Amino acid sequence: MVYQSPALDAQALVDRNDELHTRKIGDGSLRVGTFRENGWTLRVAADMAEINHLGLDIVLGMFAAIPTVLIVVTLGGRWVARQALGPVERIRKAASAITIHNLTQRLPMPEAEDEIAGLVTVLNATLDRLQSSFEQSVRFSADASHN
Repeated sequence: MVYQSPALDAQALVDRNDELHTRKIGDGSLRVGTFRENGWTLRVAADMAEINHLGLDIVLGMFAAIPTVLIVVTLGGRWVARQALGPVERIRKAASAITIHNLTQRLPMPEAEDEIAGLVTVLNATLDRLQSSFEQSVRFSADASHN
């Protein structure tokens, strides 16, 4: 024996159980673990009252941490969603403002060169064609009414 706690008598931890187990000693209980390697044996024990207290502290810490993490994740998720959908909202507002009285207005190009920018390019080209067709039909109607 290299070291033994002075709080334990020599026979307190002597048993043949090499698994992690609980052992009653006096009025208390100990959690005992035995580890063997290269001819050495390490037997470690901890007071179950301290282990239970530590477990309770961990559970209480988790009960405090989990709601905090959920709040941070929820607020962060909403912020990220707003940032990601901001260009789409600007495009929606610009599209809803295009009427027959302002056919020259186009959708704003987002800063990022992504799929949304490609969609805006296609929609603006479609609006160009619609404007051209509308102007052609107005000219045709005006010409037909003069003849």
